[in-house]
Amino acid sequence: DRGDFMKKATILICTLIFIGGCATAYQSQGMSGGFSETQLDTNVYTVRFSGNGYTSPSKAADFALLRSAEITLMRGYKYFLIIDKNSFIKQTQGSMPVRNYESGTISGYGGSARYSGYTTSYQNYTFNKPRSENTIVMLKERPAGSVSYNAQIIYNDLSSKYGL
Repeated sequence: DRGDFMKKATILICTLIFIGGCATAYQSQGMSGGFSETQLDTNVYTVRFSGNGYTSPSKAADFALLRSAEITLMRGYKYFLIIDKNSFIKQTQGSMPVRNYESGTISGYGGSARYSGYTTSYQNYTFNKPRSENTIVMLKERPAGSVSYNAQIIYNDLSSKYGL
């Protein structure tokens, strides 16, 4: 029945908006994205941040940098070098069926006819999900002659910027 279909469609749309209507928070990797890391050596990590379709690429890069600083401080280091960096967009595509009821009258020479029925069309969507990844080397002292990051400054700045 059309009423039941409309109720189910409305509930589905509201649920999708509620679940996916916000950018990925700064959190451990979950269903809506977040950060993760892999330890490669005593002081070497690969740090990843995966955003959802509402997360900007710059926010994904900031959150990967923030997590890099956080891990550095948690492990008792002060500085880190980014020895490899990768950012990209993962596209997710799909479609959702939309059912419509149509009725009307066709008139022509010699008579008319009524018609009614349901049609199904598809609403296509594309989500661009930003990804950012840093491979870092953590250091106790600032190395001479190379670009290194002060973990405390980055942590304070990005935590403040995003209200964390």
